[in-house]
Amino acid sequence: MYIITNPKSSAQCGSLGTHSSALYSFSPTPSGSAVESFRLAVVHRFDLQDYIAIYGPAVPSEEQPSKLQELVKFRARSNDIASVQWSLGLHLVTADSPLSYRCCVYTPAGECLLNLEAYQHALGIRCVAPPGSGGGLLAVGSFDGSARLLSVFSWQLAFELAHSVAGATGCVEGGDRSVQCWVESEATFARRRLKVLPRLSPAASAGSGALPAMGVGWLAWSSDGLLLAAKEEAHPRCLWVWRPLQARLEALLVLAEPLQCARWRPAGSVAVLAFCSSSGRVGLWREGNEGVGEEEGDAEG
Repeated sequence: MYIITNPKSSAQCGSLGTHSSALYSFSPTPSGSAVESFRLAVVHRFDLQDYIAIYGPAVPSEEQPSKLQELVKFRARSNDIASVQWSLGLHLVTADSPLSYRCCVYTPAGECLLNLEAYQHALGIRCVAPPGSGGGLLAVGSFDGSARLLSVFSWQLAFELAHSVAGATGCVEGGDRSVQCWVESEATFARRRLKVLPRLSPAASAGSGALPAMGVGWLAWSSDGLLLAAKEEAHPRCLWVWRPLQARLEALLVLAEPLQCARWRPAGSVAVLAFCSSSGRVGLWREGNEGVGEEEGDAEG
């Protein structure tokens, strides 16, 4: 057993915290590699400064057949890291607490490749979605209702996807052939145009916890990295499906109840997105399909 001392705790993050805070992250194990090839990134805090340490297995010996060792430790550029995660096992991505907008990308040696501050003096990042195995874009969701996509090759801003009512209405009302707008009505989905997206009431928009119910709070890439699913907290019944490389809204699903969870099919030649709400039904959206399938079931848990 190996004990890592003085890791940063979530209580040391900014007063708002995040609903997806994770101050340590294991790198994905390459296919065909031994389990012992992992790397573990841990955020530490000393003297009001954040540091990132990377741990890995030491060379085994007869006395200590299995041991963890610190490979590198470096000072982070961030003021208050709230989450850290690996991107394709090659880079480390950090996001600050929502009190400020800052997203940084580091090499395992500690070189800072990106220090993104999209705006100041407002609530910042809500979620980060590193690219999947087939993608090349890092997605950052923020409280201003936008998802900013950065190229992992140049670390430059490639696209900005706005989840505003005006933006969605523009796509749907424009009658673009590529946009599917599906509205759940009782037990079925029907394709139609929307003039106004359902949103939270002013009382509910204050949020039940520390975070206000606004901004892009969830992002997920399909397995091939070509489609991006998103949830905007001010429109909890809406599930957005983007095709970022073409900067277009592929589908907009409006549920009868607030979205509880959604997951992409982990592999396959055709992307399939499963989603559910408290209505007791699971929906399946299929890339290129002209409809939405549903299965009855228990949506709890």
